[in-house]
Amino acid sequence: MTRKLSRTALFLAILIGSIFSASYAQTGDAPKDKKDPKTWHDEGLYFYNASDANSPFLLIDPSMPNGSKSGGYGQRVAQSTSLGFAKTKTEARLSGGTSKTIIPTKTPTFYFYFKADNLSPKQFALVRLIAKKHDRLMVTGSQNAYGSSQGIDEKQMVDFTYEKVSDGIFKVFTKEPLHQDEYCFYYIGKAESPFAGGFYDFSISVE
Repeated sequence: MTRKLSRTALFLAILIGSIFSASYAQTGDAPKDKKDPKTWHDEGLYFYNASDANSPFLLIDPSMPNGSKSGGYGQRVAQSTSLGFAKTKTEARLSGGTSKTIIPTKTPTFYFYFKADNLSPKQFALVRLIAKKHDRLMVTGSQNAYGSSQGIDEKQMVDFTYEKVSDGIFKVFTKEPLHQDEYCFYYIGKAESPFAGGFYDFSISVE
């Protein structure tokens, strides 16, 4: 009788354990695959390389500008000879002629992960930077004797689109292939954000 009861108890224990394991998996509490873009990652902007089976995510670290410059000798001369109509441009500058973040494709896919509900990719601009020998530039405004304007030069803006994957997760991609050049995502939203002020820069380099 005792032996029969013990077998029954063992069977019930195995059955309960199986039910618990199945329920655990269905609730989504099981460990997630960090190589899956639908899985939450640390907040940030990432390049997703599907062809890299071992490490498909590359975090795009922000760079901070090393200063800004308003105009130059040539622009000052132009203003003086045009009765003030010529415009002086204000530029933000990043150190180095190329980014440390290298992306080896002209058709990159990005994933943005946001903790805040009020953030989305539409609050960012994708900018093609003006690459010089020792730095990279983004025009942030212009002025002349009769007025001024603030904002990124439209000639440097690059169109992109995005899809919402789930709460806080967005898939981002460009509408056209990118040129081999220097780029950055720049936060242009009005709300306070941990992304404000950072240049999420990268270089498109294809052999």
